[in-house]
Amino acid sequence: MLDAPTTHLPTLQAAVEPEDPESWHRIVSTYRDPLFQHCRSSGLAPEESEEVTMDVLARLSGRLQRKVFDWSSIRLRSWLAETTNHRIFEVHRSRKRHHLDPSVAVIVQEWLPPAQAPESDVNARTRMESHLWSVCLARVQSGIQARHWQIFEAYALQDTSAGEVATRFGTTAFNVRLIRHRVIRRIRQEWSVLLNAPLPDLAE
Repeated sequence: MLDAPTTHLPTLQAAVEPEDPESWHRIVSTYRDPLFQHCRSSGLAPEESEEVTMDVLARLSGRLQRKVFDWSSIRLRSWLAETTNHRIFEVHRSRKRHHLDPSVAVIVQEWLPPAQAPESDVNARTRMESHLWSVCLARVQSGIQARHWQIFEAYALQDTSAGEVATRFGTTAFNVRLIRHRVIRRIRQEWSVLLNAPLPDLAE
């Protein structure tokens, strides 16, 4: 869910009226920054985040003008979050450079339950999990101290010994292991959030 306040129904209803442009401006001012930050925390670059944010707001404007929303059954923040997540997955899917290194993917796979995909379509499952893992790790990395992520990355993803990592970062081997434990816990929590959200179309 986006970190933004609720927009009340009268504002949404007024936003479709040409004579009340201020209502639409209030919606944009409420959600533009949270959408942008959500994209950034999911591993998108600033220019990619801006593009996704503007695209989602444009889609919202079009839907409001067509009056296709039933506000008794849908919340604006939920629709924005779902639409933004789909666009985030599309960006990750289109960026070959963002695919996880195979050695990292093997490690991450050991920590997390599989995503739901047709058992008969192994390629679809592999693609889905690769994109979801990328988003999952990016969101966790954005939410912890840079130094802790560096320690975790060196110890858990690069297979450097706890003692060597401790020496490199001026800490203890126990602290290195503790950071690994905490970060993996955060990864599992974020993975659960991703698996419970609507998943994107897998078509390439």
